[in-house]
Amino acid sequence: LVDDMCASQLEDGYYNCYYNVYKKDERFKVRHEHELYCLGHLVEGAVAYYQATGKDKLLRAAARFADYIADRFGPEEGKCKGYPGHEIAEMALVRLYEVTGEEKYLKLSKFFVDQRGQKPFYFAMEDKARAEKAGQKWRGNPDDGSAYHQSHKPVREQDEAVGHAVRATYL
Repeated sequence: LVDDMCASQLEDGYYNCYYNVYKKDERFKVRHEHELYCLGHLVEGAVAYYQATGKDKLLRAAARFADYIADRFGPEEGKCKGYPGHEIAEMALVRLYEVTGEEKYLKLSKFFVDQRGQKPFYFAMEDKARAEKAGQKWRGNPDDGSAYHQSHKPVREQDEAVGHAVRATYL
């Protein structure tokens, strides 16, 4: 199974079979899709498999996918300022850092956490872009965050669990 999974990873490091087949040009629509959520579970599984067996093939594949994401998300000019819809990615990136010692995974996790609650709200801007692409008028507000996604205010200012229960638990 690990061999089959690794064989389906793209040369650039991207790994999501659904997108590889059906949505090749639509990567990282992070609010409504689950690419970063899937990264989180891939990394968690790869770390657990490595710790249980000592075999690192899946871990290396997961790290390549995390590298791909780190090249596209971050505070640097030209990178996406978004964050995952589910916080499993942040948890998994910390675990990947703990196993590999690669600081970039810890930094990416921190970036994702720190982006939540920043204006203009990323998910609102993503919704606006989606509406405009479809030729529709967007009626949202870039200053409206999402309690459902724990992005209504900065994480360190949140003092109660709100929104989607699984997401809130991950956070």
